[in-house]
Amino acid sequence: MTIALALLLALGVLATFIGAIAFLRLATPFERLHAASFVAVAATACFVAAAFITDGVTGRSLKMVLILVVLTVTGALANHAVARALQIRGGERR
Repeated sequence: MTIALALLLALGVLATFIGAIAFLRLATPFERLHAASFVAVAATACFVAAAFITDGVTGRSLKMVLILVVLTVTGALANHAVARALQIRGGERR
């Protein structure tokens, strides 16, 4: 295992731990949404980069890029929907 690969994998795990700690420490559900989004994008990006180091440009690594793009777009849409639901539930309509 190369140093770059080990560093990327450790960085992905570290991003997950940072997001989990932030999720526990943040006070409101709106703030917690940011922690969940951070984990989804930061950790997945590190793992995709590690896949490119391991495999190069192959079908498997390109599928991981597609998963990252889909995860980023759908995660943003889901977070927006949850934030709107929390606003409506809290009585704050716009």
